[in-house]
Amino acid sequence: MESGSHPVDVLSFDIPAWGGGSAGGLGLTDAVFIAMFAGWAWRFGLRRRVTLAGMAIGLLAALVLSLATDEAIPALPLIAAGYLLPNADRLVKRLRPSPPATLR
Repeated sequence: MESGSHPVDVLSFDIPAWGGGSAGGLGLTDAVFIAMFAGWAWRFGLRRRVTLAGMAIGLLAALVLSLATDEAIPALPLIAAGYLLPNADRLVKRLRPSPPATLR
């Protein structure tokens, strides 16, 4: 705290830039959501490899947009899109109520 660094810096992972310095950061919440999304993809039988690739692409897109615009771009919405888009059809099927059982 006395060094002048922000207290949240401890809860983030720095992504180093090629020329030195920082290209951006991955917050602890982003890492937790990536882990939760990966666990849910495994548990609910979603497309695991495509989901992981989609989340990685979402994270990379947030980093590229941050560098291109020189603004802080939140990674979580793009990571969530990478999770949801490859599995939209399966998620809709899981959320749709099953037809009532008929009695004979």
